[in-house]
Formats: sequence, C-alpha cells, structure tokens
Amino acid sequence: MHDMRGVIIEEGDVIAYGKSSRYDPITIGEVLSISDDGIVFVKGVNNSKGGYISNSERIIVLPSHYKEKVVE
Repeated sequence: MHDMRGVIIEEGDVIAYGKSSRYDPITIGEVLSISDDGIVFVKGVNNSKGGYISNSERIIVLPSHYKEKVVE
C-alpha cells in the first residue's frame, strides 16, 4: 500500500490522514498493521483505541523523526 506520494506504508510509520476541513482536521497516527485488502489499522496520537482506514488517497507518511517529536 502506498501514500499519496508513492511512499510505501509500513507498520510503525507515522501518517497524516483524512480530509481536512474547518470542522474535521486531518489526523495523525501510527500504523499498527496493514491487511491484504488495503485497510490500515491506525492508532491516533493520544487515542486509546485504533481505527481502520481504507482509502489510501488521503494518507501521507511523515518523516521518521516526526514520531520522536510528537508521538512519544
């Protein structure tokens, strides 16, 4: 599975996803697992539960150093 720029999405990556609007901004989370049918299981920053994403058109893999600054 690839993000909008063609970067391969892997487990452990920090991604920004969703459609940004005034009332519903983009979300940032860590990829926990990827299934064969293109669904990504993500745990958002400061969330206790994960969720699923099926549309890879609105996913961007963030740089590896981003996780060190924000997620931890």
